[in-house]
Amino acid sequence: MIIGLRHDVDEVYGLRWGLPKVISLEKYGVRSTFFVCVDVIRSDKDCSVLKRIVGDGWEIGLHLINTIGNSKLPSPRGELELLEKLVGVPVYGVAPCGKTVGFRGDVT
Repeated sequence: MIIGLRHDVDEVYGLRWGLPKVISLEKYGVRSTFFVCVDVIRSDKDCSVLKRIVGDGWEIGLHLINTIGNSKLPSPRGELELLEKLVGVPVYGVAPCGKTVGFRGDVT
């Protein structure tokens, strides 16, 4: 049986304090995907944490803020490229984040 496990990281608190706690629980053979909003990465230390967990076998995905292509926000492609630059690895998974723009049916 294969089970997919994901965690959404859309707050700085979650990145800096929650993520390390989850990693400490999963280090015994479980590897999940952390979907990260680019706006929660605010320092080189945040980048280092994400790079380290990727090196240890976890996956980073994009928790997309601009789910509807709002021209006032960075483009979805821009968010993806920024996350890849900050983490230093290709990012393949994307999941919409509803906290900023929200779900808009077929537009999302």
